[in-house]
Amino acid sequence: MTDLSKANDKLEGSYFKSEFKKWAHEKSEFMERLDALEDFEMDYSAFAACFSSDQDNLGQWRAYAGDGRGFSLGFDLGELINIHNSDYSSDGDEVVLVEQRIEQQKIVYGEIPEEAFEEIKSATAIKAFREGGWSTLFTEKDIQLVKDYYKFKHKSFLDEKEVRVLRLASSITETDIVVDFQGGRLISRIEVGFQRQDRCALKRICIGPKSRVDKETLRAFLKRLGLQHIEITQSLAPYR
Repeated sequence: MTDLSKANDKLEGSYFKSEFKKWAHEKSEFMERLDALEDFEMDYSAFAACFSSDQDNLGQWRAYAGDGRGFSLGFDLGELINIHNSDYSSDGDEVVLVEQRIEQQKIVYGEIPEEAFEEIKSATAIKAFREGGWSTLFTEKDIQLVKDYYKFKHKSFLDEKEVRVLRLASSITETDIVVDFQGGRLISRIEVGFQRQDRCALKRICIGPKSRVDKETLRAFLKRLGLQHIEITQSLAPYR
């Protein structure tokens, strides 16, 4: 999972807020609540692993898979989430801290519905902020509102048909944040395993339209890794 502030969409997280500010205009009670939630964001970053609901999309092959020479990996996101969240449970308890929990989001593109803006009224952070203890009194509802910022994207990304898993993490207290140097930038990420004992979230692999790897070679490679259960398909895109 990668820090969304380094994503190729420069409006990640800020698209909702910019549209909200246009809508709220002179509604001061809304703006105060948004300001309080932004105080929470100062301590936390959003990390996500991004997927597409279309496993054989030519635009995706071109943009994210070596111009069609790579592979499309098909995950069961419900299983992926369960594996991750169980890793953060204590003593087998299924209760996970809300900041550590990852959850699935289906991206909404373009115009943001007014009811999404109305949800800001339910934020309780502003009350805690006025009492002088807001940093320790954010509720789970407030944290969920911050997470929801990230499910809205500009309509120009519509073709990606994105579904993601998202997690908030504090750069101060989190111990599993890894920093890599990529493309001249420092990129923060959190590793998410897709296997746990007899459970595996990886279900399918689609071979890209320009890949030089054939099904049998890939199947033999996966068998060596103990992943012989994975379904292998070939892209139908006539791209060369």
